[in-house]
Amino acid sequence: MAFARAVGPVVDAAKEYGFTTRLSAAIGGRRRLEAAYHTPHVRAIIRSFKKWDRLGDITTRVWWPNRFKRIYGESGTPYMSADDVFTTNPYDLKSVLVEGKKDIDDFVIEPNWIVMARSGQTYGLNGSATLITAYHKGFFLSDDMIRIIPDLTKARPGYLLTALTHPTLGRPLVIREAYGMSIPHLDPADVSEFTVVRLGTKNEEKIADFAEQAALEQARAESLERKLVDVAGQIVSEFLLLPSL
Repeated sequence: MAFARAVGPVVDAAKEYGFTTRLSAAIGGRRRLEAAYHTPHVRAIIRSFKKWDRLGDITTRVWWPNRFKRIYGESGTPYMSADDVFTTNPYDLKSVLVEGKKDIDDFVIEPNWIVMARSGQTYGLNGSATLITAYHKGFFLSDDMIRIIPDLTKARPGYLLTALTHPTLGRPLVIREAYGMSIPHLDPADVSEFTVVRLGTKNEEKIADFAEQAALEQARAESLERKLVDVAGQIVSEFLLLPSL
């Protein structure tokens, strides 16, 4: 609500069908020829931004790790897939063997980073993003997650997360970057081009406070739920071990 109010209305007079775009817009840069990339609605959203920055200009790094063959084992490092990251307290998490992996530093995650699902259907998981908290710190995250490190001198993580995930003013700008037919993908180079609207320090701080507090509360709730599950399991186990009457 605060984000949408600060941005203001989006004036979209054009129709979504039968629209045209300049050839220079289609063949410049990454040469995006898909109609979905150039829809009038997406252009209207960007036109409504009085001031904006490229995501790549206000972050220190946007990348994805190399793909790797997952070998699971009980003695490995706790592992989260993209589905796990966006599931509340996912059931039956696996552990992956990563000892000796040369590029392991590319898989390390830190609180206040943002991770984004880089594949899947455009109406589903693809492009979904979340803020890393202490809850994720001990996990080895899938290579199917784009990592985004905010530059704290230019924008707070909570504000960037809101700009990327807002259902009407952010997500359409992310999803238009997806390419491919069967399983669309996002590329870090394209995500770096995401248009981040700038709303002034006061508005951005307020929005960041809300987003970051929500992430922390969710992490606390998941931690509490895990503790409750452990206690409940112990109580049930003790009950089952009681001698029959």
